[in-house]
Amino acid sequence: MNNCCPRCLSVQGIAVNANQLQITVAQETLEDGHWYNLRLPCALPALAGTETVFVLNGTGDPTATPPVAPVSIQICDWRGRQVLSERVLKGGARLRMVYTKNGLNDLPTFQAYEGLARLP
Repeated sequence: MNNCCPRCLSVQGIAVNANQLQITVAQETLEDGHWYNLRLPCALPALAGTETVFVLNGTGDPTATPPVAPVSIQICDWRGRQVLSERVLKGGARLRMVYTKNGLNDLPTFQAYEGLARLP
């Protein structure tokens, strides 16, 4: 987290890979049921609008044996549907979302309750 906002995730990079918009944040310990804010930079890669949006928590450890991938967390809307990059393209720079860990075997998700909102 950064010092100005205790629940803002620091974006380290944004890339498009395998039809996914991957937003890499600094490695964080995320707590179930807590709100987090994500501020996106103005410069985004070229997007088709159909990429699913994921947050990569940290960069993993590619030098480990075997290599450790970063934790990939999908962003869903309040109905449980995938958030596509077209929502990012429509003019949002901030995303307020809740981290949810549904169970031991389920993948964690961010649920975007308030959707994307323009920064003032």
